[in-house]
Amino acid sequence: MELFHSFALIHDDLMDDSDTRRDPLALHRLLTDRHCDSYRPDAAASRFGAAAAC
Repeated sequence: MELFHSFALIHDDLMDDSDTRRDPLALHRLLTDRHCDSYRPDAAASRFGAAAAC
């Protein structure tokens, strides 16, 4: 049940395009930032964040 609840919160942030979940970054934004830090930032970074969060 906990896993389903976590997935629902991540999915909700992704669908609402929320930047934060309470105070910390939403998972898809965190993954986008890490992708930009590791690789060159481009339009694919936001798609990577969204895909990795799902």
